[in-house]
Amino acid sequence: QYVDYDRSLFSSYMGTTDMPASDMVVGMGDMIERVVNLKGELVGKRNGESETAVGAHYGNTDANGKYTMWKMPKEADWFLQSLCSAHLEQKHQWGEGIGLEDNMFITNEEWANFALDQEFVGQSAHALDLESKTLYAVGAFANGGFEKNVEINVRLGQCTSVLCSRFCLSLSSQ
Repeated sequence: QYVDYDRSLFSSYMGTTDMPASDMVVGMGDMIERVVNLKGELVGKRNGESETAVGAHYGNTDANGKYTMWKMPKEADWFLQSLCSAHLEQKHQWGEGIGLEDNMFITNEEWANFALDQEFVGQSAHALDLESKTLYAVGAFANGGFEKNVEINVRLGQCTSVLCSRFCLSLSSQ
């Protein structure tokens, strides 16, 4: 889900008491309609407690699609854990031809409670295609603990880079 705000009203809101916060809202709705996993497959239904050979969300499983979180969800097949610091990286944000070739909404899974006695793929970064409303897993950097991924200008011609910042929290399973 998303909420879109009028930027000029948002920037001055805390300095005024003349309007309700709802006046800043210019749009809202559901954004993610499809999720693509690290193998490039559409994420599908979990195969109970058995391995899910096709369509597993690897932020919840081992490399074979076996669910490895601490507890089995009762109302969902998979979960995306704390899509933290989600934000829009804009096309050529440092000048013509410098930066990403398209707008990219980027986020990451921040943390998870996985079973310590199980293998675990790791928490993934995700890029959201705003046109198709498809969320793509783009890489698992570690077993958790990243606060934000942000594009940086490395000043090397047509290269760009994504910097991952660490989430400073003691991770535990239980």
